[in-house]
Amino acid sequence: EGLKAFTFKAWMDFKVIERSEREINVALKDSVDKFAAFTAKQAEGAKAVMQRMCGNNDISLIQLTLQGWCEAILEQKREAELEEVNKAKKATVSSFVARNKASAMIASERAAYWQDQELTTYLFCIWKRESKVERMRRYGKERNEKRKKDLVSVKGLFRSFASELESSLKQGTPRIEAAPRRLGQTG
Repeated sequence: EGLKAFTFKAWMDFKVIERSEREINVALKDSVDKFAAFTAKQAEGAKAVMQRMCGNNDISLIQLTLQGWCEAILEQKREAELEEVNKAKKATVSSFVARNKASAMIASERAAYWQDQELTTYLFCIWKRESKVERMRRYGKERNEKRKKDLVSVKGLFRSFASELESSLKQGTPRIEAAPRRLGQTG
């Protein structure tokens, strides 16, 4: 019952993590799409400004080039920041998933261990019971055999006593005369 509850809880945790990963991925995709739209818009704006400026002079062209470089550098910095944020989020999610996966694996290994222990204990108890039953059966059989032998020996004693008695009766009863009594002995 505990294993079922633990498995169900691990599955529910996994679903929550999976849902949060999906939300993070959707948010990441939205931010990438926004960034792409922003970059396209900036590029179009830069083109329009360049076309206006190109008609004027070389200084404005140099100024426009420097401005474009500055915008490109700022854009790269923003990209790097977004990438770092995304990497940090992915790292936290992946570490969370790894921890939960490891704890779920440890729990399943522990459950398997206890199932093995339960089976071993069950088999040991059956073996113990069977060995006791077999020992008692052997003991009872040996006891019965001993009683039979004792009975046979008692029967032999009775037979020999009966044959001796019969032979002595056929020979006659021997009479033993009573010994004279002494004074002071009571009998």
